[in-house]
Amino acid sequence: MKVNFKSLEPIQLEVNKIVIERLEKMGKGMPSQMDYLTAMHVEFFEFINAVGTFKFWKHSHNPDKEKVLDELADIMAFFLSIGKVGDDVDPIIEETEEELKDYSTLAIMHSVSAAIQTGDEVASDVILMGIAVEIARREVGATWEEIVDAYKKKSGENIRRQQEGY
Repeated sequence: MKVNFKSLEPIQLEVNKIVIERLEKMGKGMPSQMDYLTAMHVEFFEFINAVGTFKFWKHSHNPDKEKVLDELADIMAFFLSIGKVGDDVDPIIEETEEELKDYSTLAIMHSVSAAIQTGDEVASDVILMGIAVEIARREVGATWEEIVDAYKKKSGENIRRQQEGY
């Protein structure tokens, strides 16, 4: 899947500007890269929950595409907030997708869980983003256009939430 995260940076910068202004008014400090990475990891597992492939106890599970895309949009927001989206990011994400083609979604999820626990490179923000994009493509047939639309929708919702005192 051809991705273009750089094109989404201006949207996230606008969301972050609103969030940071609100934090300043509340007398709170600026979020650190570790705050963003932690939030990204939490959102990744919310995404995995929405996909549901790991739920061995369920005999029928059909992931809700809209919910999966909504959770993916949350991951993207924190990924973009980390601020390391350079020209090398899109190819790395696309390479990650290619490298995963021979593995089941469940095997990928197990690897990510182990990597986060041990601090392995697989848990890096860029690789994790690539894994999420690949799982969304694979499990709900998401296209890059659908992913971008979900991200833009969620960004608008996040701005509205900040304006309403979320």
